[in-house]
Amino acid sequence: MVAGLLSRLMRARSLAAGLLLHACSAAVLAPPTISRHSVALPALRIGGEWAGHTVEFSPESGCALSSVEVLACERWNADRRLERRTIEFNADGAAMSEGVVLPFAQSGSEVLTLGARMLEPDVLNIRAWALDAVDETSPGTWDCEAIIDGLSGDRPAERAGALECPKVRTRVRCRFDPTAGRVDPASPVAISLERCWSVTPSAALDEAGPAAVDAEWRSAVVGMESFGEGEGTLSAAGIELHGEPGLLRLTLRSGTRAQNGYSSVSISRSWVGECCEGPDAACSVFTEVEVTDDTTGDK
Repeated sequence: MVAGLLSRLMRARSLAAGLLLHACSAAVLAPPTISRHSVALPALRIGGEWAGHTVEFSPESGCALSSVEVLACERWNADRRLERRTIEFNADGAAMSEGVVLPFAQSGSEVLTLGARMLEPDVLNIRAWALDAVDETSPGTWDCEAIIDGLSGDRPAERAGALECPKVRTRVRCRFDPTAGRVDPASPVAISLERCWSVTPSAALDEAGPAAVDAEWRSAVVGMESFGEGEGTLSAAGIELHGEPGLLRLTLRSGTRAQNGYSSVSISRSWVGECCEGPDAACSVFTEVEVTDDTTGDK
């Protein structure tokens, strides 16, 4: 079974490398050399190459606002921190690229760090991670991201020619004021449904740029039709957000064909201390993950 999975991954990797052609060159972008620091674990839902759709929703009405296709590469840097490079493509094919160093990923008392600990079963079995940090442009407000195993809501239809992928995940991002206990009404809630098409991070996209991404290849690695368009809402996308002073609870609910192996996952964030604006602000966030009707047992 493992040998078969590795074989399929290598075939997918080879196809992807063959299709990533620079607009002004016929040279193939070769897959990178694998090293201990570049190998990612899709079981962690963090790290590697991911592709999918990101839909932004109004935090007030819950209605869908916009949708883009996204490619994301996550890898450990020299400072033993996770960094992410994303390329977003709108309906016209225009691309926007961004690179960030991610906050530390937490789940309960577990903080994800590079090392042997990340290979232990109780870490691999974690269903969801929270990546939260104070918004530097607006003290007192936090940028909150959740990465959850599985897809929220109804599973989107698969595209013809989609590459086979070993893992799927949902990312949910919002801005939250723990003092007021509310999601920032001026900042959209972003939901990304993504497939891991390679467990090995690559520098190919960084080196070649968005112009090197072939549209047919991008469609194959994204692999799913979009969600949330038209009359889409946060609730229909399977995401619920509940805020109150010092607490933010996010719930992902499985929908039709979700194949998640659970009914729902809830991430509760609790803030302790003074989170007000100013130099005296000092607060910490603690996370708790609850899985309902987990039927997999070994994930």
